[in-house]
Amino acid sequence: MDDKDFIDVNRELATHGADLKHLRRDVDRILEKLENVAADIAGMKKSLNQSEGGWIFMLKVAAIATGIVAVAKFLGV
Repeated sequence: MDDKDFIDVNRELATHGADLKHLRRDVDRILEKLENVAADIAGMKKSLNQSEGGWIFMLKVAAIATGIVAVAKFLGV
């Protein structure tokens, strides 16, 4: 192996090293974005769970109101 081959190999290794650094940076950015998406989804799930309880409450209120109106109509009030 002469000096020219040695220089070419080193140049190629340096190029690959730089490519790996860029790929690693890109992967880190993607990972950060995925963590943000996961946090957003967790927040949406929490909101949906809270609203589910609200809907159940509203259905119970509507059922009670319907019962009161039915009894009032039955009694002729």
